[in-house]
Amino acid sequence: LCYVDFGKLGLLESQKLGVTLLRSLYQQSGLRGSLGLAGSKFAARVAAHSVGLSEMLLVMPKEQAAFLSAFPATLLPADGESLRQLELLGLHTLGQIAALPVHALQERFGKLGRILHRLANGQDTSPVATYTPPEMERLSHSFEPPLSNRQTLEAVLGKMMETLMTRLQTKQQAARELTLLLTFEDTTHAEHSLILRNPTAESTHLQRTAAELLALIPMQARVAELELALGDLQTRPVQQLSLFEREPMPQEHLREVLYDLMARYGEDRFRRVRVIDQHAPLPERRFRWERVREA
Repeated sequence: LCYVDFGKLGLLESQKLGVTLLRSLYQQSGLRGSLGLAGSKFAARVAAHSVGLSEMLLVMPKEQAAFLSAFPATLLPADGESLRQLELLGLHTLGQIAALPVHALQERFGKLGRILHRLANGQDTSPVATYTPPEMERLSHSFEPPLSNRQTLEAVLGKMMETLMTRLQTKQQAARELTLLLTFEDTTHAEHSLILRNPTAESTHLQRTAAELLALIPMQARVAELELALGDLQTRPVQQLSLFEREPMPQEHLREVLYDLMARYGEDRFRRVRVIDQHAPLPERRFRWERVREA
């Protein structure tokens, strides 16, 4: 379900745009939809519900109440219990609800009753929410002629990441999602994405993650274009430094406590974490467990 505000378009222009939307939906996704044109969101939804796939129905604003009257009350955007109460009251159609005094519905359903009454009368004034695409930093590089050397691709990818990181630093932002898209000379595509545990603006971390994504993509043909995108951008959090430094615990004391516990419960129960690569996105590549005596 998708709402589009046509603004001040005229009747003819709105119908032409509606036909274009249906055609584009099928061409872009292979899916068929139905479309309702009306002066309100609810009437448009009911209009779209009433026609078949790839069809469009226009309802003039002055005809909305009459158009809606014959449709079932179950089309109202209400919870299951409210719809059940309407059924028990014998209110099966939108026309029956529209004919009631608004105060009667308010006494029964409260604020929801007034909303249902307005919808049934074709008086939906709720605006179409504005779609704001997620913020993203994107960069692409074309190769002429296409190439298949992974080392060259990694080098170019590193330069692209440096450029994107400069943009993030300027805006004081961090990225949580990384996407890599390869377009091959035969026009086919290969794409890999990774969502990080936490947003980061650390260049080394993102550089290595991008290189690992590139390594996951098989070179089925020579690469004609390389595209890198950093998404789910967030403002970098400000961290307040502590006013007081904690007294460090002597390592010798901690070691004595550890050995006492090992003597009591056995050496096999204790392991020590050794960091291998603190920037690796996968835990198994970031650290490993070692027996204490082996460390």
